[in-house]
Amino acid sequence: MKGDVRLLCIPFALALVLAVAACGGSGSRGERVATLLRAGGVLVEGSGGICSGRDGVFFSPWAVPRIVESPPPTVCDGQVRLHGFDLASLKLESVGHGVRLGSAYVKGVYRNGVLTVIAQGRPRHPQPKSTRDVLPGLRRV
Repeated sequence: MKGDVRLLCIPFALALVLAVAACGGSGSRGERVATLLRAGGVLVEGSGGICSGRDGVFFSPWAVPRIVESPPPTVCDGQVRLHGFDLASLKLESVGHGVRLGSAYVKGVYRNGVLTVIAQGRPRHPQPKSTRDVLPGLRRV
């Protein structure tokens, strides 16, 4: 009888492990966001340019509408490094040298020059500069 109980427990334990992993387990996004906020991070949102390259994914907030376009970059050196941004959901244009450009709306926790993304979508219209801006174009929520 003891052997039968053990055999029944194995599939149950496996199902439990898979369910916890699917829900994020102990490292869920919500827990990471809470940890970043407790560590001094700021919840922000904004729209701007996305640059994906060999050195990572960067975000440059739109503080004001752009009037003059510059030549395509050969390296991404955006203002804010993004962590957790889903590149697959964004149409990026390849400009050479392994650099791809696009634009998006992002919301996340900003801390030490890095924005940990919790939501993203189509870019929104630039907002006028505000006293709530953490950086020009990146507004505190």
